[in-house]
Amino acid sequence: MRKIRLSSFYNEFPYRKAFDIDDLLLNTLGGLIGVGLYKFFVSPLYSIVNTKFKAFHKSLT
Repeated sequence: MRKIRLSSFYNEFPYRKAFDIDDLLLNTLGGLIGVGLYKFFVSPLYSIVNTKFKAFHKSLT
């Protein structure tokens, strides 16, 4: 069995990623901005369309 030294172990896996606090903060901020934009634009639009659909559906009956 071949003994693996720690330095050669890291050389065999060069594509490891490190955790960075900036990634966490920026991804969280981006997610919050996305949710805010959704609530600001899409949710009221859905409410308007749904209200008009209900009124149209009542007019058919």
